[in-house]
Amino acid sequence: MTTFGLYAAIGDPPRGEHLPQRIDEVCAEAQLAEQVGFDVILVGEHHQHRDGFLPSPLIVSTAVAVRTHKIRMGTGILLLPLYHPVHVAEDAATLDIISNGRLILGVGMGYQAGDFEAFGIPPSQRVSRMEEGIDIIRACWTQDTFSYDGKRFRLDNVAVYPKPIQRPHPPIWVGAMADESIRRAAQDGDAWVAETRQQAETEYGPEVLAAYKYYWQSNSLSFQEQRSEAELSIAKMAPNRIILGSPEEVVDQLQQWQETIGAEVVIFRLRQAHSGGPPHEKILRAIRLFGDKVIPKLM
Repeated sequence: MTTFGLYAAIGDPPRGEHLPQRIDEVCAEAQLAEQVGFDVILVGEHHQHRDGFLPSPLIVSTAVAVRTHKIRMGTGILLLPLYHPVHVAEDAATLDIISNGRLILGVGMGYQAGDFEAFGIPPSQRVSRMEEGIDIIRACWTQDTFSYDGKRFRLDNVAVYPKPIQRPHPPIWVGAMADESIRRAAQDGDAWVAETRQQAETEYGPEVLAAYKYYWQSNSLSFQEQRSEAELSIAKMAPNRIILGSPEEVVDQLQQWQETIGAEVVIFRLRQAHSGGPPHEKILRAIRLFGDKVIPKLM
């Protein structure tokens, strides 16, 4: 059975003037998603964004946790190379306790220079800091006391308490865009659901293209095959990347993805931080439509 989730990119272009409202909207979207059958909601992380793209995904996840009861929440993704892993382990264990065992810790290496510049961490260290960080977090959660001697971190007789509720520990999901790292990552995709395909393209197309242009301009590895920004169109980007259309079309596309790649978890992005849209009301409508007409067909 497939698990369905949402990725909520929280930003308020161009200057982040209404972020309290955006956070309330995401929490309301999580509450509705829980009611209609979604299993997960994840929030992301970036730094030094004038639109207020929130830099503290564990704190936002805590806000979601206290306003929901069943849906799992977590980071999608937390930029692990920017943190000391013991601190991440402590904060994440605390959130697992607050949420009564509903945390998913999604981590990734990051790709934006600004994220690393804010903390004086060379991007060249991101692979080693990521790999060592995951090992240390697992040790913090599963061992009473441990020591670690790595390239980036050296720890002696560390003991982290309290432990998370989930046993042996909360799931750690690894995000990736490049082929080299996708082998260790979960599957995710963009999805736009509306009453008709034309409505979906009209309401979501400009929002998602704004995000894709941002990724292309940021030299994201998964967009490097596009030679120019002009090549970024819905028609060209949709195959093997986007789930788009009416509920019936979305059910068919999801069934094809399940048969082709065996995805057990599918995370959908409706809210686009780089454009600020679509509006909250349309996101709520899409969540309800997906819960009412798509999830029951795929149970």
